[in-house]
Amino acid sequence: MIQMYMGLMVAVSVVFFSQSFSLSLVDIDIYLICLISAWIFGQRLQRDNKRLLTIMWTLADEMGYTAADLKRLSGKYGEVDLTLTRPERMAFFPRRSRHPGCNMQNAN
Repeated sequence: MIQMYMGLMVAVSVVFFSQSFSLSLVDIDIYLICLISAWIFGQRLQRDNKRLLTIMWTLADEMGYTAADLKRLSGKYGEVDLTLTRPERMAFFPRRSRHPGCNMQNAN
């Protein structure tokens, strides 16, 4: 979703800045509002991803699962990728599952 939004921002940038710089203040304001909202959306998405990964690893640690076990269970990501999702690293953010049984939106 964020990639689609950022792609739209690139398209808007090309349209705005290809018009021989005859931009009005309204055009610039709209562009800035879009940029700020994209930044806020990205920050919120990253915060939610960190929260969900922390929940996942808390549960995995309680059950004694390692990255290898999660790889075997998910089958989607490698062991190194899953290791990089641990709360002390957070260098990789897997895509959220759209499967109804994997919905963690209501997890607290």
